Amino acid sequence: MLKLRTPYPRFVNAKEIIHGVNSIKALSGLQAVKVALIIGLSLSKKEELLKKITSSINCHQLHVIIRSWEDEPTLSSLQPVLDELIPFQPDCIIAIGGGSVIDGVKLVWAFYEHPGLSDSVLSRAFALPKLRGKARFCAIPTTAGTGSEVSSSAVFFDPEKRKKVPVVTHDFLPDLVILDPNLLVGIPRNILLSTVIDALSHAIEGYVSKLNNPLMDRFSELAISSISNHILKAIDFRNEEILAELQYAAMLAGWVQNHCVVGVSHALAHQMGSFKVPHGVANAIFLPLSIRFNSQDNDTKQRYALLAKNSGVGDSFYDLEQLIIRISQFGSFSLKLSDYGFTEEYTKDLLLLQNALDDPGARFNPVSLDHEKLTNLLENAL
Repeated sequence: MLKLRTPYPRFVNAKEIIHGVNSIKALSGLQAVKVALIIGLSLSKKEELLKKITSSINCHQLHVIIRSWEDEPTLSSLQPVLDELIPFQPDCIIAIGGGSVIDGVKLVWAFYEHPGLSDSVLSRAFALPKLRGKARFCAIPTTAGTGSEVSSSAVFFDPEKRKKVPVVTHDFLPDLVILDPNLLVGIPRNILLSTVIDALSHAIEGYVSKLNNPLMDRFSELAISSISNHILKAIDFRNEEILAELQYAAMLAGWVQNHCVVGVSHALAHQMGSFKVPHGVANAIFLPLSIRFNSQDNDTKQRYALLAKNSGVGDSFYDLEQLIIRISQFGSFSLKLSDYGFTEEYTKDLLLLQNALDDPGARFNPVSLDHEKLTNLLENAL
């Protein structure tokens, strides 16, 4: 609506967000002729839940497609889904899954609307042609952390360049988001904890980003407060009230990430795809180290202290570090890069270091970075 010459803080968001227990039933109000429902493999195995979802969707024709990519999507791995989607010609696309499912479906949607998109268009922020010429988009997360459901970006992995590439357009913000805690009931402990740490990293890194947005500061404080008050209570992850609170916190943190850009923890985490380190686990490893590194700058150190105080977790950067460590210890994943096949020689890998330095997280980190500083962080993570 607005074309601004002055960079005022702003808030862009999904068009409609439905939330609460059994909110998946809101799909009965969908106005669509052909719906393509794209899901992850885990949901495809939950026959009763999938039946509940599909029976709620109001449309004339429904086609369920299982994602064709593992972990982060590559462009080539999207093709099998496109091969099913294009002949069906849906006017609504629904993505249900974690962040990699939702990101992949965003990219599938873009190629469905505009076949033959070039790499140069994909890699240039806001260069993507307008979407919704053929279909609307709905995102329904089954984890609590990635924030992809309220993000203007979708990330794919480029195996040749060994890096994650963000595709950015506000058109990726869904027409409809549904946050139903029932979809998280029974989620494996490590998956939930690692995605919650991803949400924490969005809130913490966004708070000290070079992009200032006072509204996002409030969202960061609320997100961290909610996570610290609820995550350690989720003993078996079947309490719908607690799961709903974690969903809300993840969405708040997702808004922060979408408006403020993250920092060096993400810049390094984005390079771990080649080593099969889950994104949330990578942030669990790098976030405490990045907080300690950034706290060498007194202004940033004071920002961390303010965040800790206003979110009720303490009064210094140390308290934020300890929150991340406590949540990590609640899981059973290793916080040593060496346990994922990352050896000392990779800490000086020039392509890895340059990819991290070129990452938006490095550019918006409050403390300047170079190859030597990144190498030191990687060595400390071993």
